[in-house]
Amino acid sequence: MILTLNAKKYCTFVCLFLLLFSIVACNKVEPTLVASEYVNLSDTALVSADLGDDGTLSAMLDVNHRLSVWNNINKSLIREWQASDFVEKPYYVSLANNKQRIAVAGKHHIAILSVESGDVIASWRVRGFDEHAKVSQILLSHLGDKVFIGLNEGSIAVVDIKREQRSLFNVHNTTVNQLILTNNQQSILSASFDGKAAQWLVDTGEITWQSQQRHRVTSLAFGALNDHVFVSDALDSQQIFNVNKTSSIASLKYLQRNRFFRKALFINKDSKLVTSSSKYQLSLWDVNSGVELKTGNIRAYNFGSTVLDFARNTQGTVLSLSSDGVLEQWQAKQFR
Repeated sequence: MILTLNAKKYCTFVCLFLLLFSIVACNKVEPTLVASEYVNLSDTALVSADLGDDGTLSAMLDVNHRLSVWNNINKSLIREWQASDFVEKPYYVSLANNKQRIAVAGKHHIAILSVESGDVIASWRVRGFDEHAKVSQILLSHLGDKVFIGLNEGSIAVVDIKREQRSLFNVHNTTVNQLILTNNQQSILSASFDGKAAQWLVDTGEITWQSQQRHRVTSLAFGALNDHVFVSDALDSQQIFNVNKTSSIASLKYLQRNRFFRKALFINKDSKLVTSSSKYQLSLWDVNSGVELKTGNIRAYNFGSTVLDFARNTQGTVLSLSSDGVLEQWQAKQFR
């Protein structure tokens, strides 16, 4: 009798295991995204990087706090700054879309640099509502004439460099880690460790859209058509919103209990979304359904290798720049 009960338990266990395995196997997305080209731009790990919107330049800060700017078309070094060139060690970098200026910031100081000459255009100590506030994210405007500075107290400073004017807005409750400027530059999207993502007017700070997640936001993306927003938190909420209709379009669908997303990029007229994981995996998603269509892996040299930035060039090719300093190109035909 004991043997019979054990046999039944064993059979039940095997059946459940096979059922679970079949479900996973049927839903597994095979890795079909493959980079067509890659180049190592750095022999040292990176802490921050910016490809700009069109991916023609790479601005990189490595772990030795060295700043370099590369031409991604001919793979040549344009200019380089050492840590000693700055008031304090820089941790954040932002490249203007016109590719003429770069912003770099440490915990308390920020500098605006000329890509062409290497000269410092402006520099100052950043101050928030709290005198001990530290810089947690920066973003240059398209022409490099304004800089947006997120602080760990939750506030965001907007500095007009030419007019030497500063505004300070209290948007979040704690560390600001995501900043995106809309195409018309009239509004900005920000997100924070407080779980809130918001779109607000640059001139007044008025919030026009917001969403509250249960955990800290780890990834934020804005569509080219100025209405789609992707918001991902650290555990279990990855949603796509229409900010004009203030409604949710879809949530990303997957079998795993939790997935962590680092960077994201809307492509194909905002019908598809490319994401990177906290490690080396890329995924392609259908925006309207949230279904995962394809996956792939970046070229990784370390266990913690991850994508620091995405861009898309005029031919529709997606570029990724990893924490290992590897620039990869992913042909547009893979994302159809």
